[in-house]
Amino acid sequence: MEEGRYREAISGLRQALAIAHRHDLNPKIQSFYQALADCYRYTGLVRKALEYQERAYLIERHIFSEERLHSIDELEIRYQTAETEKQLALAENENLHKARQLLQLRWAITLLAAGLLFAVLLLLLFRQQKKVARLMTARERTEHELALTILQAEKEFAALQALFAGQEQERRRIANDLHDSLGGLLYATRLQLSGGHSDKARLTLETAMAENRRISQDLLPPALARLGLFAALREWRGQFEQTFGLPVRLELPEQDIVLPDETTTALFRIAQELMNNAAKHAGADWVSVRIVPKAGRLYLLVEDNGAGFDASTLPETAFKTVRSRVRLLGGQLRVESVIGRGTTVAVEIPVR
Repeated sequence: MEEGRYREAISGLRQALAIAHRHDLNPKIQSFYQALADCYRYTGLVRKALEYQERAYLIERHIFSEERLHSIDELEIRYQTAETEKQLALAENENLHKARQLLQLRWAITLLAAGLLFAVLLLLLFRQQKKVARLMTARERTEHELALTILQAEKEFAALQALFAGQEQERRRIANDLHDSLGGLLYATRLQLSGGHSDKARLTLETAMAENRRISQDLLPPALARLGLFAALREWRGQFEQTFGLPVRLELPEQDIVLPDETTTALFRIAQELMNNAAKHAGADWVSVRIVPKAGRLYLLVEDNGAGFDASTLPETAFKTVRSRVRLLGGQLRVESVIGRGTTVAVEIPVR
């Protein structure tokens, strides 16, 4: 009990009680009951504590009764003074009554403290439940907002896909119309003028036919559908140099890379737009286009030696179409530029 090991003390006290009962050691029995009551009270078993406290009290009364009778006999034999014995008995009964009242008061205080502790625990539990409920509500709200964000992103992704697919389809239609309708008319007109008309008229017609071919190829490069990305870039380099008078350094892998049609088209359009931007705005002497495959990734790098700009001040709307195409490919766009030292735009996409 002194070490606080009350359960082991209870076990030992029970064994001691069995021995004391066998030998009718009432004073020991009373002290063991009292000790058991204390142990159960310390371990929180109030009902057990009350039970053994009552037993201790009853044994105490029994012991007291035996001792009192023995005392009375002795007093009667020795002193023959019943009045003295009566006064002693009254005094002792009063003491016992006071002891019982004190014990009841102690138990009342103990029960009150236990009740207060229980009320405090209930209050803490209630507050904890309210806190958990608030956290759950916040979590559900966050999950809902995340789901809405994902849904919005998916809608934007689908809209971009539809937009670029519609653009390519319209370009294909216009290119086919130019080739089949306007191209045929221009060719027929050239045949009609070949008989003896002026060289100036024929030259004008040849220029119109060349411009028609250029516009058609810009809208839908023939090599892109037939031969793939690398052949389309080589064909576009020639048209670009002829149009802008700006040399293009084209570096491609030795072996062609098989890519999905939408990826091939997107990469070509990205390279086309970046080269046009360099020719129109950079004031460069040359443009470099490189494609580098590496560890499941494909890198498209378009570089120029033009005027450059402060990349930290680049607005979000810059390269908007390029960014949208890169996003559809699941890739990343990186722009590096230094004033007076040119610009490098790197596109990184995953490939299988």
